[in-house]
Amino acid sequence: MVSVTSAPVLAATSGVSSGRVVAHSPIIAVLDSGLRASHREFDYRGWRAANDQLVGWWDFTADKKPKVVLPRPGQRWDPQVRVPYDDAGHGSGVAAMAVGLNRSASKTPSSAPGYRLAVGKVLDSANAGQATLAAAITWATHTVHADVISISIGSPTPLPAAVSAQIFAAIDDAWQSGTLVVVANGNGWGDVGLVPGQPGWASDFGSSTHVLAVGESETQGVLDDTDPEVTAQGNVHTATNTGDDDYTDEGGSSFAAPFVAGFAARLIEAARQAGKRLSPDRLRELIEYSAVDTVRPPASEGYGEIALQQLAAALGYARSGGLPARPNPDPTGWYVDNVAMALRDAWSNQLRG
Repeated sequence: MVSVTSAPVLAATSGVSSGRVVAHSPIIAVLDSGLRASHREFDYRGWRAANDQLVGWWDFTADKKPKVVLPRPGQRWDPQVRVPYDDAGHGSGVAAMAVGLNRSASKTPSSAPGYRLAVGKVLDSANAGQATLAAAITWATHTVHADVISISIGSPTPLPAAVSAQIFAAIDDAWQSGTLVVVANGNGWGDVGLVPGQPGWASDFGSSTHVLAVGESETQGVLDDTDPEVTAQGNVHTATNTGDDDYTDEGGSSFAAPFVAGFAARLIEAARQAGKRLSPDRLRELIEYSAVDTVRPPASEGYGEIALQQLAAALGYARSGGLPARPNPDPTGWYVDNVAMALRDAWSNQLRG
C-alpha cells in the first residue's frame, strides 16, 4: 500500500487564473444540464471559433429539437443547436468548478482554470437525462477525445446495475480507451442530505469499478456520501445561468466531482510535459494517494480530501512517475481497496452478468 518516490520541489500552485485559455491543454468533458457559454468564467467566442475554450458541444435532449438527435462519428458541434445553453444552471456551475477562469474574487477557485472544455447537455428541462448518457460518454470519448469526463448525475435511490447496463458499458469503454471518468458519489438518500446516502457501491452507474467516485468533504458529507474514493469541497460559490456575471452558492458532491476532474487534468498535463502517460488506473491511484486523511471514517471519506493544497506535490509526482507516501497502516486506503471496491465489483460487474 505504501509507495515512496521522491518528487521535485515545486513552487506553490493555486487555482488563480490569468483569464486565458490554456492552449493544447487536456480536455475535460462535462455531461450535465448544458452551459451558459457567455458567462465570464468561460472563454467562448462563438461556434465558428477555432481557438477558444469550448472545443465541443452537443445537445442530447429534445428541448430545442423535434426529437433527440445523436451525433454521428466525428461530429463535435451540434449543427441544429449551435449556441450552447443551460436551462437549469447546474451544468454551468459544475463546469466552472473544473475549468472556470476564476474572474471573481468571491468564486470558489476551480482546479484547472482555462483548460479546454467540451459540454454534452444530457439533462433536459425535466431534469431527466440518463436515456442519452451512454451516447454522450461515447461522444466525449471517441469524438471529442476527452482526457477526463465529469458526471454529476445519479439516482436518488439504488437501482440494479442491469438497468444502466449501456451506461456501464460506455464507462468501461471510456476507461479502456484511456479516459478518466469522474462521478459525483451522491447527496444522501433521496438526494436530500438528511440521512446517509445509498451505499456507494449501489449508487447507480457511480458504482462502476471504472470511475473515480467523489464525495464532499464538509461535515454534512457524513450524511451525503457513502463509500466515495476521495472527497473534495462541495459547498461552493460558482457560476450560474441567470446572467453572464452571476454567481450562486451551491452544495453537494455535484461540485466536488468536477473539481477533482480538473485536478486530474492538471496531473495529465504535468505527466505529458515530462514525456509520461498516466493511464486511468494510475491517475486514480495518484489522486487517491494525494488525498489527505481527516477525522471522518473511511466509509464517508474514502482515501481522504483533495484540495488545491495538494496540487503542487501531486504535479511533481505526475512528472516523476512516483506516488506520495501513505500512512502505514492505512485504514482508509485499505477500506476503499478491500471493502468498497469489492462491493462495487459485485454490484456493477457480477450483477450485469
